[in-house]
Amino acid sequence: MVPHATSIESAKSLLADLFSKRSVVLLGESHMIKENLDFVADLIPWLHSIGVTRLAVEFGAEEFQDRVDALIDSTDYDEAEARSILFGYNAGWPYVEYHGLYRAAHDFNRTLAPDAEKFRVINASYVFDWTKWDGQRSAATMNAIFSRGYINDFRADRIIEQVDAGHKVLGLFGAFHVLRGDHLPFEIDWLDKARPALGQILSDRLHRNIASVGLHPDLDSDSEGFGSLWQLEGSWDGYISLAAHNDLHPCTIDERFLDGHDFSEVLAAWPDPDWTPTPTDADDYWRIIRNRGM
Repeated sequence: MVPHATSIESAKSLLADLFSKRSVVLLGESHMIKENLDFVADLIPWLHSIGVTRLAVEFGAEEFQDRVDALIDSTDYDEAEARSILFGYNAGWPYVEYHGLYRAAHDFNRTLAPDAEKFRVINASYVFDWTKWDGQRSAATMNAIFSRGYINDFRADRIIEQVDAGHKVLGLFGAFHVLRGDHLPFEIDWLDKARPALGQILSDRLHRNIASVGLHPDLDSDSEGFGSLWQLEGSWDGYISLAAHNDLHPCTIDERFLDGHDFSEVLAAWPDPDWTPTPTDADDYWRIIRNRGM
């Protein structure tokens, strides 16, 4: 039976046990759930205490890693810089808790002795070029948008760099990405089924030296999509539920997310316009964000 932690202490016990045997633990989330991000942010001091000094995140681009390191190591935290780094990865992701992971790492590092190893947040993705979108998800179009290669191969490379350097890594990614298994049991139009999820890539390349844990899974759902995803046999090494699924909250919208950006930057970088039409102006942008469900 897959272990299911329902308190902070049992969650720490589950993660400590997995990290005693694995170098990488991937947390799989449904996006935009405040409790998921708060849990990870609050976990950083404890992670450091058990020797886990790297947090790899989906919502961050490798192009800005030097800026992330400087932000986390700075004396005075610059929230505008944190917003800008997140905007650079996804102009449509104005959520406080996601860029707040940088603040959590910064604040913890300020408590460490000067010679102590610092906690780092690793931006695991890269910047997608949505100016290449032509209205069709053809192979040519998607390869132009994802110009640095299959994204989960790229993310695996980023994580393995840290493992090869002797670090243990906690990852936070969408639940689809952390699955293990060569084929998904239902259609996902944006993922080539011939290309495995991040969890499977890491499992293969690290010789099964990883674990996957679901955050606040909806285990009562038997519908296609996330309902069946959470119950895939062999894909999960544990679950963590610190609140009932119906009691979860959406992330906090950052009303200053567009500060310092011309709206033309949003138009150029708006992701997946076939899923959510590109906003026409700032008012339309905020209407879309406020109407988006978790």
